[in-house]
Amino acid sequence: MGVEHTVPGASDVLERTRDAVLVYDTDGDVSDANAAAHDELPDALLDDAFDDADGGTRAYRDALTAVRVGQRDDARARLSLADRTLDARFTPVDDDPPRPVCAVLREQDDPRVEDLALLCRVLRHDIRNRATIIGGWADHLRENADPDERPTYDRITDAVDDIIRTIETADGMADAVVRGQVVTEPVPLAETLEREAEAVRREHPDAVVSGPDLDADIAVEATPMLGTVFYNLLQNAVVHNPASEPHVTVSVDRTPDTVTVSVADDGPGIPPDCAETLFERGEQGAESRGNGLGLYLVKKFVDAFGGDITAGANDPTGAVFAVTLRRA
Repeated sequence: MGVEHTVPGASDVLERTRDAVLVYDTDGDVSDANAAAHDELPDALLDDAFDDADGGTRAYRDALTAVRVGQRDDARARLSLADRTLDARFTPVDDDPPRPVCAVLREQDDPRVEDLALLCRVLRHDIRNRATIIGGWADHLRENADPDERPTYDRITDAVDDIIRTIETADGMADAVVRGQVVTEPVPLAETLEREAEAVRREHPDAVVSGPDLDADIAVEATPMLGTVFYNLLQNAVVHNPASEPHVTVSVDRTPDTVTVSVADDGPGIPPDCAETLFERGEQGAESRGNGLGLYLVKKFVDAFGGDITAGANDPTGAVFAVTLRRA
């Protein structure tokens, strides 16, 4: 392997870090690598021979390309090797695309991750069982209820079904994240959006949630957890709006390669005190009643799908969240 330090001043910076560092040129080829990279990374990765490297590299390649061509200014990906998993973070070296990219790779070997995954699996099992019991009792009570009371029990069983569905899809996503291999698949967009919009309408009968009529064959690269992303965005748009009749509008923009779903509301908008840190863990406005995990997890899921999410102001009032995903 004959990689030389070709970026001016790179040698001192690269050799001072204990993490493996690779610098890619504007064509996406390795131009610089520090000593840690030579010691810790397989030759196939250093030689750009991705197909010969241990483990899957699709997410790694996609994240690198997104930053190199200017689609994103920061990206993360996990690279699963035969004996360990690496967390890679990509940042641009220049402003104008196509641009060089710096990749910092750090080993993920904390046994607490496996312990946490096991705990979550047990909790999901217990919640699923209890939700099933609640649904069974709701069905029993509905059969013996007066006709005007039955819609209430219908809403309970619908909510239970949503809980069980979310837990089942979360199982696969959680296991994939622990393995460092989130495998996307074509997910139908229209069906997913309508299902989550209907769930929010059931929970908030006074809210007006509207959206476009989409072709059923439009699909994006994601996992079944995409529904959770849209549900959280729609739910946030309603619960953070003090109006008696909150309005939420879903719009979709398409390009040959991507689909952008925007969720706009007519609420008070994004609080200035958290505009810059909206997607960070634990972030919430002064009036928020949540735990600050909703938008953080939304961004984590979108990142895992290889997508992007932004937030901004709606006109004349409110907020707009835009999720951009690759077309399947």
